[in-house]
Parts: sequence; C-alpha cells; structure tokens
Amino acid sequence: SDIEYPDILSDKSSRISRYLIWIAVCILLIVCRKKLIIHK
Repeated sequence: SDIEYPDILSDKSSRISRYLIWIAVCILLIVCRKKLIIHK
C-alpha cells in the first residue's frame, strides 16, 4: 500500500473498474430478466 502510482494509472484503473462494475450489473439485470420471463 506504500507504493504510489501515477495519476494516469490510477485514473485508468478506476475507469476500468467502473466499466467492469457496469458490465456486471447489466449482465445480472439481463440474466434476472430472462429468469423472470422463463418463470412467467
């Protein structure tokens, strides 16, 4: 944790993590919708 990363790397990592979170949320929503449709 003592290692200091340049601002560019931190910005890229934060952006990538945000994109991954959004993608995961979208996938979960799609899966849930498909499961709900199948149950209906």
